[in-house]
Amino acid sequence: LSGGIRDDASLERALATGCRRVNIGTAALENPEWCDHVVGTYGDRVAIGLDVRGENLAARGWTTEGGPWMETLDRLVAAGCQRFVVTDVNSDGMLTGPNTELLTAVARRSGRKVIASGGIANLDNLRDLRALVDDGIEGAIIGTALYVGRFTLADALAVAEGDA
Repeated sequence: LSGGIRDDASLERALATGCRRVNIGTAALENPEWCDHVVGTYGDRVAIGLDVRGENLAARGWTTEGGPWMETLDRLVAAGCQRFVVTDVNSDGMLTGPNTELLTAVARRSGRKVIASGGIANLDNLRDLRALVDDGIEGAIIGTALYVGRFTLADALAVAEGDA
């Protein structure tokens, strides 16, 4: 579950839905102490979204800059974050393919699991990501490609399971 999780009350509401995991975005930049506490307390039930533009993070719907992504990543790893949802904001929704260089850089630097977000255009992109599982890429968020009919969810799941 993702979106609008910025304080204890919104986090508790999100977790109460029965979802497996919540994704915290802007709050990781705007309220780092709270975020560090949350990842330490809830462990794997919390992922942190890192929206990256070049070498810096983007926040508040990508309208503000959040500083170097590597510094924030290091802080969150030290706090105990176990998983990151990484979006290259320059490729999100553009159907240009995922930024595998960025994704693997985050996974290698952090030693944590990464969920790819942004740019997925076709099933070959999913196959490329699947090949990076041993590098720490554990999943993908697909939006535009499904919406515009590039492939079906069933097709994507078959690739994810290694059946296609």
